[in-house]
Amino acid sequence: MSMAPTSASYTTARYFTADKLEGEAGSGSREREVARAESRVRDTLVASAYHPIRHIRCDLVDHALVLRGKLPSFFLLQVAQTLVQRELPAGVTIDNRIEVHA
Repeated sequence: MSMAPTSASYTTARYFTADKLEGEAGSGSREREVARAESRVRDTLVASAYHPIRHIRCDLVDHALVLRGKLPSFFLLQVAQTLVQRELPAGVTIDNRIEVHA
C-alpha cells in the first residue's frame, strides 16, 4: 500500500534537493552569480541620477558587499543602499561604510 506524500514531506524534500544541488554544482555557479551581481551594483551606482552616488565604491568581501565613500545626506545614503539591495542575490549582505558629511 503506497501513500502519497503529504504537503509537509514534499516541501522538506524539495528544500533538501535544492540544498543538495547547490552543494554539488552550486559553488562555482554561486560565485559567478555573486560576481555578476557585484558588476551590476557598480553599473547601477555609476548610472545613478544622483551625482554623488556615482562616486560610491563597492567591493565584495566574504559574501558581503562593502560600500565606501562620502555622501552629503542620509537621504542619499538610503537611496544608494536601496539601489544596491535590488541587485544582490539572497545570502549577500551589505556592509554600509558610507560616511555622511553635510
